[in-house]
Amino acid sequence: MTTGEIMRQRRKELGLSAESIAEALSVSPTTVYRYESGDIEKVPGDFLPKLASVLHTTPYYLLGCEPIPPEKASGPGAVSDTETAISPDMITQLKQLTPSELALVFAFIQGLLAQRKKNDS
Repeated sequence: MTTGEIMRQRRKELGLSAESIAEALSVSPTTVYRYESGDIEKVPGDFLPKLASVLHTTPYYLLGCEPIPPEKASGPGAVSDTETAISPDMITQLKQLTPSELALVFAFIQGLLAQRKKNDS
């Protein structure tokens, strides 16, 4: 799924109108629809955290890096909004990676978490 498709799906899950999203972000409803339809493919890095906040999720979820919105996750893997604060520059850098490069990044993260778990045991 594209960021726009995820954005639309999340907006509908929350029962929000494109107009209410536009108002919260100080953009026109047309801009919201253009993101959702893919007419605008690249969401600016400084816009993504604001959009994520309005949609009660994280930039990671909107980029397709998390399988479900954080508040739907439960247990030890659940992520709070304060734990997911990332800079717009980090988002920009992630967007420049190929899918295979992103897979390597997340494999590395999983390795770090496994090592932490091993050390905690």
